Amino acid sequence: MVSDTYKQWKIFVDTGWLPAKGKHAELYQQWQQASQFCQAKHWQNPKTVKGSTFDEILQSQQNLLCFTNRVLDAMIEKLREQPWLFCITNAQGITLHMQGATFIRQTLANLGLHLGADWTDQRIGNQAIERCLITHQAQFSSGADHLSKALHPWFFSAVPIFDPMGELLASLTLVGETEQHNEMIDALIESAAREIETLLSSEQRLTQANTLLTQRDVLLEGIEQGVITWQSSGHVQYINHCARQWLGLDESHIGLHIEALFHFPPVVEQALVNRTKLEKVEVMVDCQHKLLKITLSLKPLSSGEVMALFHPSEPQTQYHERHFIGGDYWQPEENLWLLEGHPCQHRVEKAAKVSVPVLLQGEDGVGKLSLALAIHHKSQQRLAPLMIIDCAALQPEQLAQALLGDDQHSQPSKIELAYNGTLILEHVEYLPPNLQASVLAILKTGFLTRLHSQQIIPVNVRLISTSSANLDKLVESGLFSRQLCYAMQGIEVCIPAQREAVDYTRALISHILHGANRTITSDALQTLFTYSWPGNRSELLSVMDKILLSSSTNQEIHLHDLPDKIRRQCHSEQPIQSLELMEKNAIIHALKHHQGHLQQTAKALGVGRTTLWRKIRKYDIDESAIVEPSEQKS
Repeated sequence: MVSDTYKQWKIFVDTGWLPAKGKHAELYQQWQQASQFCQAKHWQNPKTVKGSTFDEILQSQQNLLCFTNRVLDAMIEKLREQPWLFCITNAQGITLHMQGATFIRQTLANLGLHLGADWTDQRIGNQAIERCLITHQAQFSSGADHLSKALHPWFFSAVPIFDPMGELLASLTLVGETEQHNEMIDALIESAAREIETLLSSEQRLTQANTLLTQRDVLLEGIEQGVITWQSSGHVQYINHCARQWLGLDESHIGLHIEALFHFPPVVEQALVNRTKLEKVEVMVDCQHKLLKITLSLKPLSSGEVMALFHPSEPQTQYHERHFIGGDYWQPEENLWLLEGHPCQHRVEKAAKVSVPVLLQGEDGVGKLSLALAIHHKSQQRLAPLMIIDCAALQPEQLAQALLGDDQHSQPSKIELAYNGTLILEHVEYLPPNLQASVLAILKTGFLTRLHSQQIIPVNVRLISTSSANLDKLVESGLFSRQLCYAMQGIEVCIPAQREAVDYTRALISHILHGANRTITSDALQTLFTYSWPGNRSELLSVMDKILLSSSTNQEIHLHDLPDKIRRQCHSEQPIQSLELMEKNAIIHALKHHQGHLQQTAKALGVGRTTLWRKIRKYDIDESAIVEPSEQKS
């Protein structure tokens, strides 16, 4: 075959002609095309890429060369006795790497076929590398197949290498002496090319995966939730910044089993076993022997991983510190002025200094909740959680879940969430009898048992209760627990109605006008003072807002700027003082008359000394000027 091909080659070189048909027809076409630029018997060195241009080409093919070296090193190790040379080119035919038999490499180098040489230069004639890059298929050329006689001693077995997207990336060629060729060579070079492609594909998938992971990490680091992911085997894979900060974890915990870090409640354990989602479930978890209250979402992923998103439950309680009160949101820094000049200011400040339960009683609208919040924000618990439950706003089942929690739904109680802080029970008169008994037990023992659970949970909370009803009457009628009433009255604050607190009305109006930089005429001010304020402080604040808005164009507020109902009532009737206000004023007058001497004051009023003391504290009368009997003797 070789000798026959050589004869045909010689005829073509000598005559420039061959039959257009026959077994050499395709080879004849190659020779004819190559002869336009290539001289068969006179070799011309190919063009060569050098310097920085060649360096840039090599830099762009680093992955290809890395994997090629790995594959060829292993192949040459197995075939160390074989006189072969491996040559790799890029898709443009530029020689990037040669590895193998030194004498073949040196011989080709003498022909200018070294690193940087261009195998597509038509001056070197036809060969397998050029055709492989054109057809994107494996090609073989040997001996006289080449138009150039200088290449007759060699065979070239070339295969294409494609990138993961299917685009031609390079060619891999095995070069050897013509008589050394056998069928194993073609299979060997094909296998090497496919292995390089596999490595390139794996590298791309890894790069894409790392890119996605990096993008995911950037995204998860930016969200304001704790995020932890773990593999199907249970080993922690990722912990974001919020999770590390809230849980006290760091990079060293990545790789540990999730069970080594957390002990989950049954509802979470069951979801993990069944690979079901959980959405914003309030749970108690044990993280490295620390009991934490969190709101948890669990998301099993199709890859087998599990993602947990959570945030501590305690920060949510800060929402309650902006609670709607009489048309304003309670913000301690802005609204503590509401306490200034309040008839119960002394009592409230005294309650803030101790941690006993407090009961606030008064009509609707007198500001019981704002005083309760003031007690919390002036107390030692001001930096601890604050929870508010309105007993009148919840159904009995909801109220039970809020107070006691529900283990069936892994829902902690508000008492648990207010640990070391304050729980405000609004409208405590609406508390059902069964929950009255539960609250009393919690106050006495310091322990709580959730619904659907036998577990005893220690709690520590300061209770502030408010009531618009007369609890003493409810106790006498059997509608409210006597023992609970006593337990809540560590300090009792009876808040007078706005109509009974003229000085406080004056202080509120003065503060509001000063803040708005407005003035008011004496007749308009007197009308506001004499109005009965049936809606109490809430009505007063609302009315003042309306007055300021309706008279916004005037610096001074006049009588006609006041609402019609206030002007009509003040003209038609005078306010009637309550018996309690009259009694309070009588005590204050008697104390002043007797210069604070308690015994003389009690005798003048016709009551016992103990009774007088109880009424002084009930009406929150300033005790600083009272003189005890021991002081009288001195």
